[in-house]
Amino acid sequence: MSFSYYEVAQEHVWKGGFYLALCVYAFSCAQSSGSFLTWSAIVGVFMAICFFQELALLFQRRHLPPGRYGLPLIRELLWFVIGNKMDFFAERKKKWGAIFNVSIPFTATILSEQEDLQWLFQMERKGFIKISWPATVVATLGPNAIANVFGEQHRRLRAFFQPWFSPAFVENYLGVIDVTVQEELKEWATLSSSSTLSSDVFKLFALRLFFAASFGKVDEQMLITFHDDFKTWLDGFISITGTVRVPGTRFDQAMAARERILTTIDHLIDQFEKENPEGSDLAENTVLGRCVYASGEDGLCPDRSQLKDGLLNIIFAGHDTTTGAMGSAIYHLAHQSVARDALLEEINNLFSKSTGLDMEKLKSAPVLNAIIWETMRVDPPVLAGPRRTEQELVYKNFRFPMNSLIFYSISLAATDPNAYEHRPLEFDFRRFLPKDHKLYDPTIWNHKESRDIVDPAQGRANYPIFGGGSRICLGKHFALLELRVFLVRLFQNYELSVENGTKAWLPINTWNVNFQLLKKTT
Repeated sequence: MSFSYYEVAQEHVWKGGFYLALCVYAFSCAQSSGSFLTWSAIVGVFMAICFFQELALLFQRRHLPPGRYGLPLIRELLWFVIGNKMDFFAERKKKWGAIFNVSIPFTATILSEQEDLQWLFQMERKGFIKISWPATVVATLGPNAIANVFGEQHRRLRAFFQPWFSPAFVENYLGVIDVTVQEELKEWATLSSSSTLSSDVFKLFALRLFFAASFGKVDEQMLITFHDDFKTWLDGFISITGTVRVPGTRFDQAMAARERILTTIDHLIDQFEKENPEGSDLAENTVLGRCVYASGEDGLCPDRSQLKDGLLNIIFAGHDTTTGAMGSAIYHLAHQSVARDALLEEINNLFSKSTGLDMEKLKSAPVLNAIIWETMRVDPPVLAGPRRTEQELVYKNFRFPMNSLIFYSISLAATDPNAYEHRPLEFDFRRFLPKDHKLYDPTIWNHKESRDIVDPAQGRANYPIFGGGSRICLGKHFALLELRVFLVRLFQNYELSVENGTKAWLPINTWNVNFQLLKKTT
C-alpha cells in the first residue's frame, strides 16, 4: 500500500482545475452571446457545482477509505468496462490496501479480507447495515422477495423457507435430480453427435432441476415458456430508464415478464394442491409441497403473494449461479488432467452406474468436493455483495457516513494471499483435499494451521462464495447437490470434449464453453 494524502490532493487539484477552467470558459461564452440562459451558462453552473463538491470531498477524504475518483463525470467506469474485472479490483487493492474506494461511476467502498467481511456481517446482524440492490432489481424481484425485506419480516420469511433447503431435507430431492440429470445428459449426447453444444444449455437445465425438485415433475412446454420469460425478466435488472415503465424498454418488458411468471407460478400452485393433497408423497417431499402445506413459524405462513415472490427469489438466486458453476467446472476439468483423472478414479470406485447415488458418499467424496470448492473459489458465480450503512459507522479509523455504499468482494476474499498462500489465483483442487488423501500436497499451505482455518463447508469469511451473515444463501446445499450429481453422472457415463472458453463477468462470473459428449461403451 502506497497511499498518501499528498497523492490524493494532486488528483483533486487537476480535476478541480479542469472544472474551474471549463466553468470560466462557459460563463465567458454566455456573456459574449448576450444571453445568460444558454447551454454554455448551464454547463458553467454544473461545473461550478462539481468544483465545490470536489473541494468538499478533498477535505472529507482524510477520514474516508483511500482510492481514486477517476475522470470527471465518468469516474473510473471506462477502466472497469474495458478491462479485466478481477484485475481492476486486484490492482486497486494492491495500490490502496484491503479497504478502498472505487467510482464506477457511483462511489463504493470495497472490503476484501476476512476480518473486514466479518465486521460487515456483524454490523448487518445488528441492523446498522442493510442489503442494497439497485432500484430496478428491487422492483423486478418484488416487494416480498427475501432479498428485499429486512428485520423481522426477513427473519420470518427465512425461517419459513430454510427448513426445506436444509442439508437433511435436501436429501429428499436426490432421486428426482439424479433422474433429471441422466435424462438431460443423454439428450445432450444425442444433440452433440452432430455439432457442439453451448454452455447456454445449462440455463434451461438449471430451471428443469429446480422444477423437478419443487413440483415432482416438469411440464416441458411450460418450462420453455418460463425460461424465455425468465431471461426477459433478468435482462431488466439493469435499465437506463430506471424503474419508469416506458413501453418497449427492457424494464417494462421485464416487469411484464415478471407478471407472466407469477401467473404461471400461481397456476402451478393451484394445480399442485389439486393433484397432491396434504400428506401425499409429493406434498411431503418437494419444495412446493412443504411450502404450501407448512404452517410456518408461530403458525404464521406467507400468503400467496409472499409465497410467489419467495419462490421467484429462490429460482433467481439458484438459476444463474448454478449455471455459472457448471460452466466453470467443465472448463477447469477440461484443462486440468490431474483433477479430471482423479475425479474419474474416485467416481468409478464410489458410485455404480446401475444404482442410485448415495447422499453420504456424495457429501464425503474428497476429490469431487475439492474440485467443486476450488472451482467456485477461483470463479465465484457472484463477484460481490452490496450493502448500505443505516447510520454513520467508524471502522479502522475510516468513517462511513450514513447511506455509504459498501461491497464485500467475494472474489478478492477467496483469493486473498493471507489465507491462500500457494498461487491463490490458480486452480489447484489439491488445496481442499483432506490431509490423509494420497494427492494432498502439504506445501500448498505455507502454514499448517491455514488449512484448518479455511473451511469452505462452513462458509467462513475467507470463503464467502455463498455470502455470509444473516443473508447466507438459502439454497447452498441444494446447489451443491445439483453440482455433485451433475459431475458424477457426466464423467461416469460420458467422454467430455470442450472447445474454446470465453470468460464472462456479468451478470454471472463464469466460463462460456462449447462442448460435446460421447457415450462411454463400458
